[in-house]
Amino acid sequence: MKRWLGFLQILVLGVILSSVLAYWGEERIPFPKDSNFAGEIYNMARNTLPYRVKSFVISPFGILRALRLLLFAVGPTSAAEIKRILYAESDRKVDPLFSPAPGSGFNETTIALVHNDIKINPKFAKNAREMKAFVYKTRFTPRHGVLLFNYIYDKIKLKPDLHYMNDNLYESFIHDATSRLLFVNYVNFQGRFEASLNFRQDTRMLALYSHIPEVKARVLGLPFKDSNSILLVLLPDSESLEVEEALRTVDLRKLRSRLKSTLMNVRMPLIHSFLCDNNKYNLRKILGKMGLKTVFDRANVDITAFGMKQPLDGIISYSTIFMRDEGVNEVYNPPLRQNLERFKGQDGLEFNVNRRFVYAIVDSENVYIIGNYYSEIY
Repeated sequence: MKRWLGFLQILVLGVILSSVLAYWGEERIPFPKDSNFAGEIYNMARNTLPYRVKSFVISPFGILRALRLLLFAVGPTSAAEIKRILYAESDRKVDPLFSPAPGSGFNETTIALVHNDIKINPKFAKNAREMKAFVYKTRFTPRHGVLLFNYIYDKIKLKPDLHYMNDNLYESFIHDATSRLLFVNYVNFQGRFEASLNFRQDTRMLALYSHIPEVKARVLGLPFKDSNSILLVLLPDSESLEVEEALRTVDLRKLRSRLKSTLMNVRMPLIHSFLCDNNKYNLRKILGKMGLKTVFDRANVDITAFGMKQPLDGIISYSTIFMRDEGVNEVYNPPLRQNLERFKGQDGLEFNVNRRFVYAIVDSENVYIIGNYYSEIY
């Protein structure tokens, strides 16, 4: 009898252990190939903007980082909602902290802004440190916004490659004086082109290029020096910008493999996020439409990282991009020129960016920045 009871106990233990292993295994399942978080978040952000808005930029990867920090702060219901967003974006295995690929040039700061009256769970603060995020107490007033800016600037000094800051950045962190809890992600990509351009003038160069019928656009690729990242410029075949809807299903990270080295005459405007109509978003409505609801619901909120039942006021995404001849957010360097002697006498393929276009900075794993842009100055 005892032998049978022992066997039964082992059997039950085996069933429980199998269930636990299956549960954790589910979190590590590769993302479905037919899902595209970057294209979806881009289109949802675009659809929230007024019709007159011609240019905007957003960071899908920065948003993933903010959501990953939020995942440390919530209970089971919100965790399930977040995971449905986080873990349905790529065909690679989940990186638990969504770290940028080495040598990507991507820099970001994720911050949990917490009102002074709210207690912070030490475990949440520890988890934030592990993912190189910050937790900051504030009263959400303009004065505290200036203090916050100084705090972030001091922290960023610890990362010498993240030096490009706008003096009015702190204004982006001020929600309103009634705020209690806010998550913020600030993104700054920095990279030098392998070959410099003369913006607003024709630049004869070797670049990566192809026409991609699925997005109905000509695609130019400008790789960054000593980096796995590349700037993709998608010039639509027509003014309709059907390319934007196509991005819901076309994975930008996979376009590079379809581009070929081509002799080009490139003419395009400078991309400058501070001249964009929008480079800052409160993603509350957008993420709500994607299924993240409980953290914003005062009656049902299950945020557990703080000493009281406190709903989230919003998730702010702020992205900067400033393009020079040498690269993106790059300090001045002598231009890098290609040796094109072997192409002497050959005509290059014309690539004249003379209408609104879509651009993205990607590597093989992540979409760091995506936006559209239009400039009447060429």
